[in-house]
Amino acid sequence: MSEATIPIQVEDLRAKASRELESVPDLDGLEAWRITYTGRRGQLTQLLRGLGALPSEERREAGAAANAVRAALEESLAEREDQL
Repeated sequence: MSEATIPIQVEDLRAKASRELESVPDLDGLEAWRITYTGRRGQLTQLLRGLGALPSEERREAGAAANAVRAALEESLAEREDQL
């Protein structure tokens, strides 16, 4: 993984997750979405696990970006849950 691909992967994941979240019809769908993207075996978690192979400076930046996306997705999830 290179420094350039991690932010792209994180941003692509954020965009995809956000699009899918908008179309979730019910609370069961929200739980499935949460598991898919932010759960223990979710896509974002898997991406974070791959950061260990990066050099220290790149890892720090990529980790910060991924954690910011996680926070944004969790906030969006809470907002969508309130809507339903």
